Amino acid sequence: MKPVRFVTLCFVYSGIVLLAQAVFLFESPIAVITQLGVGLSILGTGLLRLYNPEKYERKPTEYGLLAYGMAILALVLTALFLVQIIVF
Repeated sequence: MKPVRFVTLCFVYSGIVLLAQAVFLFESPIAVITQLGVGLSILGTGLLRLYNPEKYERKPTEYGLLAYGMAILALVLTALFLVQIIVF
């Protein structure tokens, strides 16, 4: 998989997880609004990258930290979501 595609899918996945978290887990209106805003921003970024991949195409060596950072973000968000489902 190309690094640009991987990073884009991480953006989309993270946005979807944040939106699901806001809809299903939070009860405070401020927390829901904040979580929806962040989720929509990350999802929007992922969708923009998905529809314009050539605009974000760079050398694979330049994607190191970004790819690792997005992978870690996706894993942490998934872990938090699962813990919140189990605990609450």
